[in-house]
Amino acid sequence: MKTVLQSSVDETGQALIPEDLQGALAELDKVLPQSLKADIAARGSEGQHFALGEWIRNTWGLWGMGNTERDLALRKYFLLRGLTRADEMSRSVIEAYQFHLRGEPVIELPLLVGEDLQRALTRIAIPEFLRKYPD
Repeated sequence: MKTVLQSSVDETGQALIPEDLQGALAELDKVLPQSLKADIAARGSEGQHFALGEWIRNTWGLWGMGNTERDLALRKYFLLRGLTRADEMSRSVIEAYQFHLRGEPVIELPLLVGEDLQRALTRIAIPEFLRKYPD
């Protein structure tokens, strides 16, 4: 039986999209049932690509189909750290969540800088507002 996840919603009633990895972990804490948390703690992203991974990619805008900065906030977070594929992004969230559930430190990827950042931004087609470097 497949678990149906219900996302938290923002003040407009739209699905809440985390802005960064810590926000994603906090949101998963809220929406995942205990049984799925136990499975992730034990097995990480194994077996989650077409389940939780798909939900993360579709619900949190990792495919890059959104029209606003809000829709693509988490995608931008990962792009600025060198992850360009939605599958990589969702796997990164699930693997970080495994560490979080085990009480282990979650190490975030560093921001790309200089030529690496420019190369990443020009290699992929993204809206202009995503090209702004974070504050």
